[in-house]
Amino acid sequence: MALSIPGLLRERAARTPDAEAMRYRDHGGWASLTWAELQERVAELAFGLRTEGLRKGDRVALMGRTSIEWIVTDLAVLAAGGATTTIYPNSTEAEVAHIIGDSGSAIVVVETDEHAGLMPGDAKVLRFGAVPKAQGDYDALVDEIAPGDLATLIYTSGTTGQPKGVVHDTGGYCVALYWSMKNLYGIEPGEVWWTASDVGWAVGHSYTVYGPLLDGATSILYEGKPVGTPDPGAFWRVVSQHNVSVLFTAPTAFRAIKREDHAGEHMRRYDLSRFRALFLAGERCDPDTLLWAGMRLGVPVIDNWWQTETG
Repeated sequence: MALSIPGLLRERAARTPDAEAMRYRDHGGWASLTWAELQERVAELAFGLRTEGLRKGDRVALMGRTSIEWIVTDLAVLAAGGATTTIYPNSTEAEVAHIIGDSGSAIVVVETDEHAGLMPGDAKVLRFGAVPKAQGDYDALVDEIAPGDLATLIYTSGTTGQPKGVVHDTGGYCVALYWSMKNLYGIEPGEVWWTASDVGWAVGHSYTVYGPLLDGATSILYEGKPVGTPDPGAFWRVVSQHNVSVLFTAPTAFRAIKREDHAGEHMRRYDLSRFRALFLAGERCDPDTLLWAGMRLGVPVIDNWWQTETG
């Protein structure tokens, strides 16, 4: 077994090809990808990126909102032997230029023309959903990846100066994320896991894309606010509809829900019987919100003081 994210994806697709890997919003409705379908899309895009000049060890920056195209592209870069770096879509032009230059990214995949206009002149710009597809020997491609190869660079927000890149190698990142899914979050293969965080940040990148896929869980991909979409029951609607076991999100989201639905009326509208734990990460959660969430949900609420630097 290749100790890499694409290698473990291949093993999972071979063992449980028809099980669901991801569920996501598609043109207003929900869609899903099986492990076999996800691997097929990743393989086609990996060889497409090779035709665009990507070589083993190259860095590729990704700048766009949370979407299935983003995730497939991220995994395809890794399968092609490259390393990814994420750029939050609302980053300033100076932050974008710094991250691309500091990471040494020769290829940047963007979502919109507006994003493309922020790119340095010497970076090759591609668009999500428009990267060409190609065929090749996927097993041979994945077997080129070594545990010590660079997997990703995750940058801090830049609130304390210029954004700083944190390097994760392939083998170490796999082991840490797989271990945490089992031993910190208690998620078993086939369970439904949801990280409500943008993939441009460390939590979304590590625990929407890599962690649940390494573990064999079904990952929910959702872009939307916790309130006003159309009401403060948005999260509970998703949890109930998809039988989510564990939710991982930011304290900011729960402060908004607490403000809009302090009595928990919207929580009571949905069947949350399979929901067993809430993990909060980002900044430290204030005690009032932590206690409120535990009281209203009746499940353990664990505050992770996640930081990109210590992830």
